[in-house]
Amino acid sequence: MSQTDFLYELFEDFMDDPANQDFSMDNGLVCRWMTGQAKISPKISAYYSKPSKQEKLAHTIHQNLLPLMSDCNMAIQDIYTLFIQDDSISDAKKKNLTPLYKPASSRLLFLAK
Repeated sequence: MSQTDFLYELFEDFMDDPANQDFSMDNGLVCRWMTGQAKISPKISAYYSKPSKQEKLAHTIHQNLLPLMSDCNMAIQDIYTLFIQDDSISDAKKKNLTPLYKPASSRLLFLAK
């Protein structure tokens, strides 16, 4: 699966929304997003800023991405570790989101947020 295909799977709800029909992901931009050289599109971030959209994203991750992973629990744990070690994320944000990681039932919502 290409990086672009991966992001289309991840942001399926955003891409399927009629308001975003003119949005497209070019390979160069996607590559910069994936390597951290550029921030994800503000249009995507704004779309998923609402709690209801974050719940949809958690469902999409469960439906579209977890089946592709050989060890999804390890992947989620690695993302959590990166999150905790990231100095650019405020302590307040970490304190707010860390409780979502603790029960396994809300880990996908942790990822979505």
